[in-house]
Amino acid sequence: MKNKASIICHFQTITSGLFLSTHDRNICLKKNYEIHKVCNLYFYDSFLLMIVKKLFGKSLNKRMKKFLSKDGIDYENIPIKKKLIHVMLEKIFPDFNFYNSVEKKISSLVTTMHNDFTQSNLIMSHWLFPSSFFAMKLSEKINKPFFTTFHGSDINMFKKNKVNIKVAERILRKASVNFFVSSALLKTANEIFGYKFNGYVSKNSILKDSIQTFKKQKKIYDVCYIGNLLPIKGADRLIKIFHDLQSSTNKSLKIAVVGEGECKKEMVLASKELNINFTGSMPREKCLEILASSKVAILPSRDEGLPLIAIESIALKTPMICTNVGGCQEIIHKSWLVENNSDLINQFIKKISAILLFGDSKYEFQNINFLDEVIAEDVKVMQSNLRDGN
Repeated sequence: MKNKASIICHFQTITSGLFLSTHDRNICLKKNYEIHKVCNLYFYDSFLLMIVKKLFGKSLNKRMKKFLSKDGIDYENIPIKKKLIHVMLEKIFPDFNFYNSVEKKISSLVTTMHNDFTQSNLIMSHWLFPSSFFAMKLSEKINKPFFTTFHGSDINMFKKNKVNIKVAERILRKASVNFFVSSALLKTANEIFGYKFNGYVSKNSILKDSIQTFKKQKKIYDVCYIGNLLPIKGADRLIKIFHDLQSSTNKSLKIAVVGEGECKKEMVLASKELNINFTGSMPREKCLEILASSKVAILPSRDEGLPLIAIESIALKTPMICTNVGGCQEIIHKSWLVENNSDLINQFIKKISAILLFGDSKYEFQNINFLDEVIAEDVKVMQSNLRDGN
């Protein structure tokens, strides 16, 4: 008989890379465990916060439908309200911790919901807060082990606040196993928290059969970007890269930008002279179709874990050029990494131009391990810890 697992997630939309990465892992986990219950703890904006965000052209976090079903996995979406006062306090007081302010809310949710999880043999969580905090509290309540997976920005974001670090440290120490989506992310966690937790690398990847139908596509776009249009993803750098690239190549380029976020409004206004197709958010299949039909993809991020879009690009044999941050060096050959410094724009233009001029014949595609294999190894680690009573 299979062990029963409950899964605690955190994602804001079902088109986000975080949801796709988490969902693929859940599919693989389902092959080894009976999935008992899956919850998604997400933040939504209060009415006043939405009004203010609209005035400043910021992206809104809206309430989701209570239930979501995909590929035989049922998610229950659990909302946590973020108020205008939280945002104001964050702006005024650098040490204010929004997460700390909702800890009581999460503890209350655990008290209310814990009976729904008692049949589980283990708890699996994705993302640091609120999901892994919920998992830790639930583990204490029902006396079942919990395992965590950290995806990148959750660790990188928490290291900037001392109160956050204390919360994160508690979670990492109490988890039976902490999985990290790249070696670089595990190294960062060790530097922040010291070697005081049980950590393993579980590299981000994709399902083997998810890309088969997209491998041979006619090249429609010269360049594409697929991701959230946020500063942390380097979206504010894109238009400058595209403008200077078009000037240097002296020809009109066809460009695709897929995604939504706070940078979009300014990007659209600044791109009047460019032939850019701003598609908005798209289902994964459409994203893969655009990726496969592009000559080159770029990702000028300021921070990353191990970006799923880079793995998908390599699997589809579309050259990917990205900044040398997080775990990007674990999937992209060093020749096609750009250092995150003052020469970033020029280096992106140089490397993109090389692909547009010579095609992908000079590009060194790295080998990837598909997620099916990665999770099979994770399960061995989890089973070993369960046998040892950790």
